[in-house]
Amino acid sequence: MSDLLSIDLWRLGASYLFLIFLLVMSLLLKLGRGKEFLSATVRMTLQLVLVAYILELVFSQRHILITLAILLIMQVFALITIINTMLGAAMMVMLGSVALAVYLIINLGYRTFFNEKAQLIDNQKWV
Repeated sequence: MSDLLSIDLWRLGASYLFLIFLLVMSLLLKLGRGKEFLSATVRMTLQLVLVAYILELVFSQRHILITLAILLIMQVFALITIINTMLGAAMMVMLGSVALAVYLIINLGYRTFFNEKAQLIDNQKWV
């Protein structure tokens, strides 16, 4: 994408001032959470960078099937996360099957309704 918003290095560094303050306070108060705090900060940074690249990819493409595939992947990961925190493995398989069936019904209904006549705003067909 050509019109990306760039962040100056000093502004990026300034965004970490609060995190540095929290780390210093944790060390001064001897909370014993320094390593956990640093690993969470690194993990957060890597996740934000990865999400930025993924969003750039999502918004730059124009293919409806890629968008639907990304939506399906997001739903599957959300479902797995929810089920892992709340339910057992057997329930996870059952709910995953239901979610997949609902997705397929919606997708087939969409394709049947539009029957390849769906057009983008600039009159390029969805493939």
